[in-house]
Amino acid sequence: MLNERGEVVETSSANLFWVRDGELWTPSLGTGCLAGITRALVLEAATRLRIRAVEGAATLHVLHEAHEVFLTNSTRGVQPVAELDIHRFAAPGPVTTRLAAAVAESDR
Repeated sequence: MLNERGEVVETSSANLFWVRDGELWTPSLGTGCLAGITRALVLEAATRLRIRAVEGAATLHVLHEAHEVFLTNSTRGVQPVAELDIHRFAAPGPVTTRLAAAVAESDR
């Protein structure tokens, strides 16, 4: 979903993350995305794993240039995205794998 400024916000039922050059990105709350529980767990896990996490605004074009994309929600956890439009991604990629494991560990 895009907001009125054409910025990527989230999906209809999940928060959105992408990885580019080893950095984790997600839309900021200022874009209109929901402050999801699993979103917060991923950001906390990134800090623990020393993965730089950036919250900001981005267009759909930025997602097409990502190396990894994944979604989060409370019922499904961390879900890798293999394809968006005609763009394919590592699914799950190495950063997604590390973050998914860390979030699963924090749920125990």
